[in-house]
Amino acid sequence: MGLASLEEKEDTTPMWRNPHQCLAGPCAQQGMLFAGATLRLSAAPAIEVKGLVYEGLHYLVLHELGHTLGLNHNFRSSQFHDLASIHKREITEKVGLTGSVMDYPPANVAPQGIPQGQYYTTKPGPYDHWAIEYGYAEGLEDPAKEAQRLAKLAARSHEHELGFANDADDMRRSGKGIDPRAMIFDMSSDEVTYGTQRCEIVKQKLAELLAKQPEKGASWQSLTQAYVTLTTEAANSLTAISRYVGGVYVERAFVGQAPDAKPFTPVEKAKQRQALEALAKYAFAPDAWQLPADLASHLQQQRRGFDFDREDEDPRLHERVLKLHRALLDHLTHTDLQRRIVDSALYGNEVPLGEVMGTLTKAIFEGDAAATGPNTLRQNLQSEYLDRLLKIVNSSVYQPAAQGVAFGQIEQIRGLIAGPAFTNPQGHAHAAFLAYKIRRGLDEGK
Repeated sequence: MGLASLEEKEDTTPMWRNPHQCLAGPCAQQGMLFAGATLRLSAAPAIEVKGLVYEGLHYLVLHELGHTLGLNHNFRSSQFHDLASIHKREITEKVGLTGSVMDYPPANVAPQGIPQGQYYTTKPGPYDHWAIEYGYAEGLEDPAKEAQRLAKLAARSHEHELGFANDADDMRRSGKGIDPRAMIFDMSSDEVTYGTQRCEIVKQKLAELLAKQPEKGASWQSLTQAYVTLTTEAANSLTAISRYVGGVYVERAFVGQAPDAKPFTPVEKAKQRQALEALAKYAFAPDAWQLPADLASHLQQQRRGFDFDREDEDPRLHERVLKLHRALLDHLTHTDLQRRIVDSALYGNEVPLGEVMGTLTKAIFEGDAAATGPNTLRQNLQSEYLDRLLKIVNSSVYQPAAQGVAFGQIEQIRGLIAGPAFTNPQGHAHAAFLAYKIRRGLDEGK
């Protein structure tokens, strides 16, 4: 599937909005494509590729079998192990790579310099055993003793390895959910670091793509598909990282069950700032999505029959990058997240909305070369971000506290677009357009 048709499918497919549809298959497909691309680019032996396929299919069968037994999705189970343990087969093969087979995990590709562990879990995890025991173990004949047995099992629900969050809890869609641990495409109890490592893997593999991917005598389709797969993986990781900004950990232990656990705990200050730094570097920086011209000029779809009857062959790189930026901004500027950041300051959040938005403004508007100004990918991003700020200021849906922060960022942008990066011909025209948007958006005249 080519770039343009992929974008069209992603825009129109309702699969992410159907809470009753299992998407383990499509998610596993992306993971296996990503892992397969990294193995090919590393010239891995055939037995390693075979192992990937075996583990991926094994996980998928376990997942769907779990549904036949009545198991919900469990999108918190990928938090089971720490960052080091997920790459140690001697641990994960015994107890599972994830706490449950009912998650939508990424293919667990190890960073450079770390031995490869399991790509996917191949056995039921602690949560699965616990839930099945509760639902299917033969009951005791004495009703009182049976009630005690079930109560004892249920009392374990707060234990780390039994962490649970289903489709009603997850944060895959902007404005949905509040606990970043309830997420798809994440892995380990330190997803921000894990996701950052994924972005580095993608960066390394994109640099090798043109030299190693094409096969003599074949079309450029495999190169194009590899580019789509790699950049999709980076986007998935950045989406998972973004959920830690303004996130709130949720615990549902009953009174007296876990005395040290609070129902709501804002994500730690250091973790939120680490997430913002990762987004600044891998999503919004001037070179975050910039491709070498030689690679961009080879992203060609294979022509079959009348494939281009309804769309042309242009890879539409700007549209793809803008789509990735919009997906992140949809979350970071969503009214629910903005409200939650303000609200959670009353019960422990130490990263105020002004800091969050100030970090975004700096990442999006600073760092461009004075000689050339922002490239066209960045111009799209800057314009899109400014539109979001103006919407916040002009919409009564947002709290006044959020509107004030957005207004302050607009005033900050006024000063930034008067800087050196916006004085060259390309940058000057762009700055003039942004200034025009501000005047119109703030009713300052034409």
